[in-house]
Amino acid sequence: MANERIVLLHKTMRLTILAVLVACIAGPLFGARPVYVGDHPVQLFFFGMMACIAYITGMRRFNDIRSHMLSLAVFEFFALCVVMRLATYQAASFNLPLQDAALASFDRVIGFDWNAYVAVMKESDAVAAVLEFAYKSNFIQIWMLFIILVRLEKYDEIRLLLAMFVIGLVITTVISAFVPALPAYAYYGLLGPETPEGVVPGASYVAYVEMMKMRTGEVQAIDILTGGGIVAFPSFHTMMAIFFTAGAWSIWWARYPVLLLNIGMIAATPVHGGHYLADVIAGGLIAVGIVYGLRRWAYGSSSAAAQAPAPVPA
Repeated sequence: MANERIVLLHKTMRLTILAVLVACIAGPLFGARPVYVGDHPVQLFFFGMMACIAYITGMRRFNDIRSHMLSLAVFEFFALCVVMRLATYQAASFNLPLQDAALASFDRVIGFDWNAYVAVMKESDAVAAVLEFAYKSNFIQIWMLFIILVRLEKYDEIRLLLAMFVIGLVITTVISAFVPALPAYAYYGLLGPETPEGVVPGASYVAYVEMMKMRTGEVQAIDILTGGGIVAFPSFHTMMAIFFTAGAWSIWWARYPVLLLNIGMIAATPVHGGHYLADVIAGGLIAVGIVYGLRRWAYGSSSAAAQAPAPVPA
């Protein structure tokens, strides 16, 4: 039987996504870039198909709860990614002063040498390949978690996982507007306007190019279905790693493999995402707080400790 608190939370998160979309559409009134939907037939077809399947399988005559929950989860996650990507781009367009110097200074204060860390992680081809796979495993992980949780009929876990992403992305977007930063490769002189593609990891290159376009005004309007991740602080990849681990924690045979994979994801964020350690720490603290807070609210203090996974080390 569904947890009433979690069902209510799930409905609230849907309204939150809608509210963020409305805010993005109204953003140009406050100085943000206007938005539009470009020519993306495949993405729009997939988006519409998931919505139709979710609606049809939820009808009384069909009442296919597994198909309904899976298609609904995919639809809502896709909608969340599109809306929050749009929001992060608009946040960047406000063009507040970059905070790279402060983030790099924090790293130095705590004794973290970003250049040395990245160099060590790139020394071994095998280590580099593992880190790249872990960093890029986010979509594989979310789809597999949806499928497995639906198969095991852990529908409340799906609702909680979606809520973690919604809350995490809203917090990340707001913070990124006030603490904008470029990939650390740019701060350390390894990435600039003349840098050809392929010199630095693709995610960092795309983030730099897209961020600079938003800040310089080269992009006058945002296509709602394109673009990449551009947020540096806090690290959302770190947050995802903890959310994935939390989502898999109730599956006894998956929890430790998922934990190991996501330790790799966090280790890869300075290399592939160009994140400062400050980004990673901030993302980790926020994510742990979200996971613990949601589980404590949903299940009560007696089971919060049992439900929440141990923090993933950065």
